[in-house]
Amino acid sequence: EDVAATYMPVINYLKDYELNYIDNTEISEKSLTLSLKMKYFNSSSSKYLLDIIIFLISLTKKGLNLKIEWYYDKNN
Repeated sequence: EDVAATYMPVINYLKDYELNYIDNTEISEKSLTLSLKMKYFNSSSSKYLLDIIIFLISLTKKGLNLKIEWYYDKNN
């Protein structure tokens, strides 16, 4: 499976989000919720998820109000 093909569109979208929204919006209006509902992910996916989360955290320095919701199976 090509993990990059799954995650690169998300990463590219977030970079566009930074340029077109974060850099051009008043601080009080910058808000994003990342909801993660994953049944399974492998080590390659975990690397991309970490990169995405680190990138989003970096946007908090530009005023983004970030909320991360991580849903998981309590039996897993």
